[in-house]
Amino acid sequence: MIPDSDRTETIIGALVLAFAFVFFVLVSADRVGRRAHRKTYEVSAVFPRADGLAVGSYVLLSGVHIGKVSGLSLEQNFGARVSMAIKSWVKLPADSSAAIETDGLLGAKFIEISAGGDDEYIHDNGFIVHTQGSLLVDELLARITSMVNQNIKKGQDTHEAQPH
Repeated sequence: MIPDSDRTETIIGALVLAFAFVFFVLVSADRVGRRAHRKTYEVSAVFPRADGLAVGSYVLLSGVHIGKVSGLSLEQNFGARVSMAIKSWVKLPADSSAAIETDGLLGAKFIEISAGGDDEYIHDNGFIVHTQGSLLVDELLARITSMVNQNIKKGQDTHEAQPH
Protein backbone atom coordinates (compact mmCIF):
# COMPACT_ATOMS: atom_id res chain seq x y z
CA MET A 1 0.00 0.00 0.00
CA ILE A 2 1.21 3.55 -0.89
CA PRO A 3 1.56 5.96 2.02
CA ASP A 4 -0.80 9.00 1.97
CA SER A 5 2.05 11.50 1.52
CA ASP A 6 3.30 9.68 -1.60
CA ARG A 7 -0.23 9.45 -2.98
CA THR A 8 -0.74 13.22 -2.44
CA GLU A 9 2.54 14.00 -4.19
CA THR A 10 1.59 11.74 -7.11
CA ILE A 11 -1.82 13.44 -7.48
CA ILE A 12 -0.25 16.93 -7.30
CA GLY A 13 2.39 15.91 -9.86
CA ALA A 14 -0.27 14.53 -12.20
CA LEU A 15 -2.31 17.74 -11.88
CA VAL A 16 0.76 19.88 -12.63
CA LEU A 17 1.51 17.79 -15.73
CA ALA A 18 -2.13 17.96 -16.86
CA PHE A 19 -2.15 21.75 -16.37
CA ALA A 20 1.12 22.09 -18.32
CA PHE A 21 -0.28 19.95 -21.15
CA VAL A 22 -3.50 22.00 -21.38
CA PHE A 23 -1.49 25.25 -21.29
CA PHE A 24 0.79 23.99 -24.10
CA VAL A 25 -2.19 22.96 -26.25
CA LEU A 26 -3.92 26.34 -25.78
CA VAL A 27 -0.78 28.35 -26.58
CA SER A 28 -0.08 26.24 -29.67
CA ALA A 29 -3.65 26.63 -30.91
CA ASP A 30 -3.46 30.40 -30.38
CA ARG A 31 -0.22 30.65 -32.38
CA VAL A 32 -1.65 28.62 -35.26
CA GLY A 33 -4.77 30.80 -35.25
CA ARG A 34 -2.72 33.99 -35.29
CA ARG A 35 -0.53 32.75 -38.14
CA ALA A 36 -3.55 31.85 -40.24
CA HIS A 37 -5.18 35.18 -39.45
CA ARG A 38 -2.05 37.25 -40.15
CA LYS A 39 -1.10 35.59 -43.41
CA THR A 40 0.75 37.95 -45.73
CA TYR A 41 2.32 38.00 -49.17
CA GLU A 42 5.57 39.66 -50.19
CA VAL A 43 5.76 42.68 -52.51
CA SER A 44 8.90 44.66 -53.41
CA ALA A 45 9.60 48.11 -54.81
CA VAL A 46 12.79 50.05 -55.58
CA PHE A 47 12.99 53.67 -54.44
CA PRO A 48 15.66 56.27 -55.29
CA ARG A 49 15.92 57.02 -51.53
CA ALA A 50 14.53 55.29 -48.45
CA ASP A 51 15.86 57.65 -45.75
CA GLY A 52 14.19 57.10 -42.38
CA LEU A 53 12.32 53.98 -43.46
CA ALA A 54 12.96 50.91 -41.29
CA VAL A 55 11.94 47.28 -41.04
CA GLY A 56 8.58 47.34 -39.27
CA SER A 57 7.48 50.68 -40.77
CA TYR A 58 3.80 50.72 -41.72
CA VAL A 59 2.43 50.23 -45.21
CA LEU A 60 -0.87 52.08 -45.75
CA LEU A 61 -3.51 52.09 -48.46
CA SER A 62 -5.99 54.97 -48.28
CA GLY A 63 -4.75 55.57 -44.72
CA VAL A 64 -5.51 51.96 -43.66
CA HIS A 65 -2.73 49.75 -42.27
CA ILE A 66 -2.29 46.87 -44.75
CA GLY A 67 1.22 45.65 -43.98
CA LYS A 68 4.75 46.35 -42.79
CA VAL A 69 8.18 46.81 -44.28
CA SER A 70 9.87 43.41 -43.99
CA GLY A 71 13.27 44.19 -45.49
CA LEU A 72 15.58 46.85 -46.91
CA SER A 73 18.52 46.25 -49.25
CA LEU A 74 20.71 48.11 -51.71
CA GLU A 75 20.33 47.39 -55.43
CA GLN A 76 23.29 47.28 -57.85
CA ASN A 77 22.18 50.63 -59.27
CA PHE A 78 22.21 52.04 -55.68
CA GLY A 79 18.45 52.18 -55.41
CA ALA A 80 16.81 51.06 -52.16
CA ARG A 81 14.84 47.80 -52.52
CA VAL A 82 12.03 47.71 -49.97
CA SER A 83 10.25 44.43 -49.25
CA MET A 84 6.76 44.63 -47.80
CA ALA A 85 4.58 42.00 -46.13
CA ILE A 86 1.03 42.79 -47.30
CA LYS A 87 -2.01 41.26 -45.59
CA SER A 88 -3.47 38.51 -47.77
CA TRP A 89 -6.97 40.01 -47.91
CA VAL A 90 -5.57 43.09 -49.73
CA LYS A 91 -5.46 42.72 -53.51
CA LEU A 92 -3.21 45.39 -55.05
CA PRO A 93 -3.84 46.21 -58.74
CA ALA A 94 -0.75 45.61 -60.90
CA ASP A 95 -0.42 49.33 -61.75
CA SER A 96 -0.38 50.50 -58.11
CA SER A 97 2.28 52.97 -57.00
CA ALA A 98 4.18 53.45 -53.74
CA ALA A 99 5.57 56.57 -52.06
CA ILE A 100 7.57 57.04 -48.89
CA GLU A 101 5.73 59.57 -46.73
CA THR A 102 6.29 61.20 -43.33
CA ASP A 103 3.73 61.24 -40.53
CA GLY A 104 3.61 64.98 -39.87
CA LEU A 105 6.61 67.29 -40.16
CA LEU A 106 9.09 65.22 -38.14
CA GLY A 107 7.18 61.96 -37.68
CA ALA A 108 7.95 58.38 -38.65
CA LYS A 109 8.31 57.33 -42.28
CA PHE A 110 5.81 54.94 -43.85
CA ILE A 111 4.86 53.69 -47.30
CA GLU A 112 1.62 54.90 -48.84
CA ILE A 113 0.30 52.68 -51.63
CA SER A 114 -1.93 54.24 -54.26
CA ALA A 115 -4.12 51.60 -55.86
CA GLY A 116 -4.22 51.56 -59.61
CA GLY A 117 -7.16 50.53 -61.79
CA ASP A 118 -5.72 47.43 -63.46
CA ASP A 119 -7.78 44.23 -63.55
CA GLU A 120 -4.62 42.18 -62.84
CA TYR A 121 -3.25 41.99 -59.29
CA ILE A 122 0.22 41.84 -57.77
CA HIS A 123 0.94 38.31 -56.56
CA ASP A 124 3.34 36.96 -53.92
CA ASN A 125 6.91 38.11 -54.66
CA GLY A 126 5.43 40.72 -57.00
CA PHE A 127 6.85 44.15 -57.75
CA ILE A 128 5.55 47.74 -57.66
CA VAL A 129 7.12 49.64 -60.56
CA HIS A 130 5.97 53.20 -59.91
CA THR A 131 7.66 54.67 -56.80
CA GLN A 132 8.50 58.00 -55.20
CA GLY A 133 11.37 58.17 -52.71
CA SER A 134 11.46 59.99 -49.41
CA LEU A 135 11.82 63.74 -49.19
CA LEU A 136 14.27 64.86 -46.55
CA VAL A 137 12.98 67.60 -44.26
CA ASP A 138 16.37 69.33 -44.08
CA GLU A 139 16.56 69.42 -47.90
CA LEU A 140 13.07 70.87 -48.06
CA LEU A 141 13.92 73.54 -45.47
CA ALA A 142 17.15 74.38 -47.33
CA ARG A 143 15.17 74.87 -50.56
CA ILE A 144 12.61 77.10 -48.83
CA THR A 145 15.36 79.15 -47.15
CA SER A 146 17.16 79.55 -50.49
CA MET A 147 13.96 80.73 -52.19
CA VAL A 148 13.22 83.21 -49.39
CA ASN A 149 16.78 84.56 -49.51
CA GLN A 150 16.57 84.97 -53.30
CA ASN A 151 13.29 86.86 -52.97
CA ILE A 152 14.74 89.10 -50.25
CA LYS A 153 17.81 89.82 -52.41
CA LYS A 154 15.60 90.59 -55.43
CA GLY A 155 13.60 92.98 -53.28
CA GLN A 156 16.78 94.73 -52.07
CA ASP A 157 18.18 94.94 -55.62
CA THR A 158 14.90 96.42 -56.87
CA HIS A 159 14.80 98.89 -53.98
CA GLU A 160 18.42 100.01 -54.62
CA ALA A 161 17.83 100.37 -58.39
CA GLN A 162 14.90 102.76 -57.95
CA PRO A 163 15.75 106.50 -58.17
CA HIS A 164 15.21 108.44 -54.95
